[in-house]
Amino acid sequence: MKKHVIFFLTAVTALCFLSVSVPVHAAGPNIREGKWEITTKLEIPGMSSDMPQQTFVHKECLTKDDFVPQGSRTKGAGQNCEIKDVRTSGDTVSWTMHCDTGQGGMDGKGSITYRGDTFEGTINTVMQGGMKMIQHLQGRRVGDCD
Repeated sequence: MKKHVIFFLTAVTALCFLSVSVPVHAAGPNIREGKWEITTKLEIPGMSSDMPQQTFVHKECLTKDDFVPQGSRTKGAGQNCEIKDVRTSGDTVSWTMHCDTGQGGMDGKGSITYRGDTFEGTINTVMQGGMKMIQHLQGRRVGDCD
């Protein structure tokens, strides 16, 4: 049963992360535009330690106009996510989000701090029913955009 819950939560979290789209118009953080490799590690507080940690790695183009990672931009992800309250403070970007997962709602808060060619951040989400998830993000620039 726990494996099914983990799989469902992992799929919902990944799909929400992949479907986010945020227009940004501010000057922005210290980011070097280009192709970035982004590693996302999923943590589910309270889950048994014998369950393996879920890790996702993808590459995408980040620019000063579009610096919130969007995942692989998979079409047909089936998610309806709304991003609000996008703020930039120095090199840190933060936002709130609400997703309709098809199985209920999910609310979250995220933040990323850029350091030129790297970033670190987290997205904290709460599923309908109170299940919490934390996505730990690390990114590094790996080249120019295609």
